[in-house]
Amino acid sequence: MEVAHGTYPKTSAGRTYEYGEVVSLEALDAAFGKAFDGRQLDLDGRVVFIHGVPSATKLAASVASLGPIPAQVTLPIACGKIERAKQ
Repeated sequence: MEVAHGTYPKTSAGRTYEYGEVVSLEALDAAFGKAFDGRQLDLDGRVVFIHGVPSATKLAASVASLGPIPAQVTLPIACGKIERAKQ
């Protein structure tokens, strides 16, 4: 949950991306509350954003970032809605 300090997966040479992580809902809820002043996770109202382009990517001067973090790291490139899995 810390953009500047996280370690993130990267695409393969063929530009494909696959990522998996198993985290208990309890642990995720606790981490979210700690990072966001006690707010509830509420996955029904959340989305997943994928950020980042290669550091050598030339971006327009108008592309902004989050403070001192390079725009290549924070630039959103995809997003998806979180949906409840059918059991």
